[in-house]
Amino acid sequence: MADLKEEYPNILRQRIPTVLGTLLILAFAMVVGLGLIMYGHWKIKKEALDYSFDSLDNYIDWNIHINENLGFSIEYPEDWIIKENILTREVSFGEEKEVETDRRTEMNGALKLFKAGFVIKQYENRRELPGNQERNLSLNDWISEIFLPLRGGESKSKVKFGKEGYEGVFLEKFDSLEVNKLVKIVFGEGNGKIYEIRSEMPLLVTLGLKTAYDYDSVFDKMLSTFRFIQPNQGGLIEIGLK
Repeated sequence: MADLKEEYPNILRQRIPTVLGTLLILAFAMVVGLGLIMYGHWKIKKEALDYSFDSLDNYIDWNIHINENLGFSIEYPEDWIIKENILTREVSFGEEKEVETDRRTEMNGALKLFKAGFVIKQYENRRELPGNQERNLSLNDWISEIFLPLRGGESKSKVKFGKEGYEGVFLEKFDSLEVNKLVKIVFGEGNGKIYEIRSEMPLLVTLGLKTAYDYDSVFDKMLSTFRFIQPNQGGLIEIGLK
């Protein structure tokens, strides 16, 4: 018994460094975790990205879409098509391709798939933002509520875009639906409305479609040609640049 009493202080002294080490590791992990969370929120403060107009020569074969209903104009590749949903106030630009199918289910053996590379959606006011009808958050607060914290590889920053260098918020977020790919999203305000601009939303069904375009590059170039115009009930105008 005497030997055990004499040994106990030695055992305790051996455990102290172990306990301290464990506490230090836990504290370090907490600091790192907090740092990652803060880093996700801090990225908005970095230098603004610039997607303003730079008059590249390859715009010469692009068309101009003037949408007086939603109050914007934009340039897009000449062989892309446009689909507009009047009810949701959303316009999509992209390619439509035919893919082979089972002739027993398709009369002509082919199915047309639309691959959207650039989508513009208009919100009448901030209460129309998803989940914001009751809370009425500002656009910046709503973005923080919906998109933060960021995952690894994602980003959030201020941005200048369009022919007039409009100010907005730029995000890169992973699509969580089907394909783990970053989607570019821009929020801006003009004409008293809120505009959401998105890049390609990758889907398994359109992932393998053959295309001559780099969709990320096309998105960047289209974004630089965006311009707000005064909206009215005149509809839309297409102008070919050839």
